[in-house]
Formats: sequence, structure tokens, C-alpha cells
Amino acid sequence: MPKVLPEYKAQARDRIIAAARKVFHRRGFAAVTMEDIATELGVSKGAIYLYFPSRAGLLSAVMAGMLEKGDVAEDLAGFMDQFLSGVVDPSIWHSLLAEAHDDPEIRKALLDDRRQDARAMRRFLLQLRERGRISPEGDLDARVTLVVAALQDAATQYLLDSDRTATRRRLVRALRVALGT
Repeated sequence: MPKVLPEYKAQARDRIIAAARKVFHRRGFAAVTMEDIATELGVSKGAIYLYFPSRAGLLSAVMAGMLEKGDVAEDLAGFMDQFLSGVVDPSIWHSLLAEAHDDPEIRKALLDDRRQDARAMRRFLLQLRERGRISPEGDLDARVTLVVAALQDAATQYLLDSDRTATRRRLVRALRVALGT
């Protein structure tokens, strides 16, 4: 049986990550299956599972790629494309937010979710900062707040303005300011 060269394995892994990134951006993480990624690549699901045991592992690899190269603001905006493309309905989040005013259980759940999002974004921005991908200057926690606020504002803008391209451009500009890039 022929040996698979390490270089080939690295190239195959990179191709899978690139395809997953495209599909996640196009359809949103929640809607994507390993089959979708396999179809994008023209391989079997099994070929992907050789490199990544789950979608979550693949998403982690996609996110890790943002730490090393590319436009961080564009990449973060790409994850919002699922809202801007209508795959996810941001009005659900807004409805829950309105209900949270009178329902302490919903309020607690949304606060917990926001704290988790902020912790994850803080870890991500800290990694970007350590790798020199974003400016080391400024308050990291303030950046976290600004990035999360920009993402939430983009979801709101989607509900109010049908010009998705303009909404995405505004989001990318806001993220660049927040990130110092």
C-alpha cells in the first residue's frame, strides 16, 4: 500500500478548511452538514471525517485560520452573512429580548448567552492580539464590547434595511475600527 505523504495530508486538510469556510459563510454553521462540505469539495463525507471528527472541530479549524491570515473584519462579517442572507431570522432574538423585559428566566438565559459570547470573543481577540493580527493598543474588553455590539447592530440593520450589501460594508468598517486594523 502506498504511503500518504505528510505534505498531501496538509494540503487535503487545508482544502477541507477552505471549502468549509465557504459553505459556513454561504449558509451559516447551523444549516451546514458534513455532506454539504463534501459536496463543495467533490469528495465523500468519509474523506472529511478522516481529518475532522465533527463540524465543531472543522469550525474551530476555520476560526484558527482567521488567527493567521486574511482580513479579520471581513472574516467576522462572513459569520454574520447567515443573518444577512436570511438563513437565520434575527427577529427571533429581538422577540426574546422583548420578552426578557418581563420574564426573568429569559432574561437570565440571554445574559448567560451574552456572557458566553463575550468570553469566546475575548479569547479570540486575545489570540489575534498575541499573533499581531490586531493592534495591541487599547482596552481588550472595550474591543469585545464594540465587536459584539457591531454584530448585533448588523442583525438589527438587516431587519430594518433591505440593502444587505450596504449593511455588510458598514459592519466591516465598524469591525475594522473596533479591532484597530
